[in-house]
Amino acid sequence: MSARSSLGMRRIVVAVDGSPGASNAVRAAIRLALPSRARIDLVGVVPTIPEFSRHLDVARVLIQPMREDAESFMSQARKIVDEAGLEPHITLLKGHPAEEICDYVEKTVPDLTVLGSRGLGAQKIHLVGSVGYTVAHFARTPVLLVRDDTPMRKLLVPIDGSPAASRAAQWAAGIAKARGAPVTLLYVIPQETEEVKFTVSRGVGEPFLGPLLKSFRERGITVERRVEYGRPAGMIIHVAREGHDLIVLGHQGRGADATFSLGGVTDRVLHYAPCSTLVVR
Repeated sequence: MSARSSLGMRRIVVAVDGSPGASNAVRAAIRLALPSRARIDLVGVVPTIPEFSRHLDVARVLIQPMREDAESFMSQARKIVDEAGLEPHITLLKGHPAEEICDYVEKTVPDLTVLGSRGLGAQKIHLVGSVGYTVAHFARTPVLLVRDDTPMRKLLVPIDGSPAASRAAQWAAGIAKARGAPVTLLYVIPQETEEVKFTVSRGVGEPFLGPLLKSFRERGITVERRVEYGRPAGMIIHVAREGHDLIVLGHQGRGADATFSLGGVTDRVLHYAPCSTLVVR
């Protein structure tokens, strides 16, 4: 995915469940859609209750209120998108939320999928939290998990030289250019203990940091280079707390131990990041 693609998005999918996190996701999607006037697809899922499949009358009594709530939430989200002057499209599905969202993304292939990072809890329609993590893991598009309603004013991009990290950097460049936001390119040299700290030169990341710095600056983007030692996930989270509003990282990176793949570094960053996170395939 090129920086041009991230700026020229045509369609963004947003999961809606009526929670504050989902509302933040809608507003974040609007900010990203405005430069290219992208269409926003609002997707809600009414959970089914397999345990009552043989008792349809009981299932209807339980599900109908959830469907009515979902329709109300979708209407509210549609109003927000309409007021922003963008084209909303509403889809209401039924089933397991994470599976339905991933299937919808698979079939429709949007440029970006956006979810809140937390939902309402198990007793209500729950599209985010664990569902957000699952979608980030399996969806075949970049996935943005929105932590709060903070505008994307400063971006953090962990780099490890992998193709996925390079694609993440291009997405970050597109967002930064559109929003006039500065970018921090972060390379973490994995060092597990103090005894072996500083045994690897800080210059090890230059073959890919240098070209990226040049590319960002040629586009007029304010960018800084940071090289740190430590455990990659912990260091990314630590640096993110220094005023960054968005972490942009690859779905799968280089190496088995210092990987930026889900189940590794990206997994931990998604769970503990202090700000919104965009996972790029």
